[in-house]
Amino acid sequence: MSFRGNLWALPCLDAKWLNVDLIGALRSTEETAVLYNHLLQDNELTSTSFKGVENDAGNMAYVSDVGKFFCGVEKTSCSCCPGYCLANSCGCNSCQRLSADAAGAAAKKFFTDNQMPSPYSSENLIESWLWDTIPSKERKSTARKSLLNEQRDISLQAAGSCLSAIHLRQRLLIYHRYFIALSRTKPPTKSDNSTPKNAEMKLQKFTSVETTNRLEIDRTVLGLGLARVGTRAALNFSFAFLRRAWRSGEDTELCSELLTEALESLHGLPEASLFNSGEISPLWIEVLERSIKFLRQVVLGDIMGTRCNVPREDRHTALNLLLELGIQKGNLGSALEGVLLLLNLWEKDKDTEDNRVLPKNHGAPLVAILKRFEKINQNYGSPFLGKLIPFNIIHLLALHYL
Repeated sequence: MSFRGNLWALPCLDAKWLNVDLIGALRSTEETAVLYNHLLQDNELTSTSFKGVENDAGNMAYVSDVGKFFCGVEKTSCSCCPGYCLANSCGCNSCQRLSADAAGAAAKKFFTDNQMPSPYSSENLIESWLWDTIPSKERKSTARKSLLNEQRDISLQAAGSCLSAIHLRQRLLIYHRYFIALSRTKPPTKSDNSTPKNAEMKLQKFTSVETTNRLEIDRTVLGLGLARVGTRAALNFSFAFLRRAWRSGEDTELCSELLTEALESLHGLPEASLFNSGEISPLWIEVLERSIKFLRQVVLGDIMGTRCNVPREDRHTALNLLLELGIQKGNLGSALEGVLLLLNLWEKDKDTEDNRVLPKNHGAPLVAILKRFEKINQNYGSPFLGKLIPFNIIHLLALHYL
């Protein structure tokens, strides 16, 4: 059942509607039906276009189906049904006087007329032509308009009788009733003495120094974001150039030159320069990690599958770069990663599908690497770290790689 009339929001029921579960009504059709039934039980829905009349107390009064006026604002004075003036209780004095008033009689007549069916239906008009003379053009036009209006009403009723339209209309009425109750509720106002103090505190909160600092922070974040975009684009371009050169076999000398220059630049840095990673910009840490990932792919030979054959000299240079980056980090984790990488290379060189090919026994340049590990204690004063890492590498790789 659905109503197309007005919503009579009674003020005495506003507190009830402020505590309803709107989220539950939106998610569940059962909750929507329960709240919609409350509107029907409280006589807050009407199927007519009657909007009510104002009684002598200044309140909007509505008329029930039996012709009784109620406002839902004032309380009744009788002892049989104490409470507010509702449709199912005795009315207040203002609504009782309205029943005998001329405005009340007119409202009752309007309400009754809207409840009665219209006598000028198309069926009555056509039946009147049965034993009558031939209808004129005006009567035919009136009958045609009546038929069109009836067809329009039937179409609207058919469209509005589906479940989705009914549920949507019910939810809209429930939310409409809630917002009416919310608009009538006045929020608690603060005292006049506290308002100027709060205003002064809000005005003093934002100073020129804080505004300048905020602008500087925003510029720093913006600059870091733009730098990250630029470095990622440069790295992607460099990696794509190297992959293309190795896949096509062209410009391999340029690839070797790029790797060699990067290795020479790392040799010029002091050992363990990246040990205190907290003092380094996160942008450069990201660049370093992405470079390490790319170099590991080059060393292991899986940069682009079997289609890309990286020259052995470039793989050796990439291996030296990885080990040099481990020296720059200067921690035990980076040293162990280098050990695991060398062991993986040893196992990969031994495994071959063609037994006619002799394994290429090429050793890694560990002597220079171990000497640079021994210099770490000179920069950070940690002889234990400088001695532990080289001797671990020597003992782990002596039997497998050298």
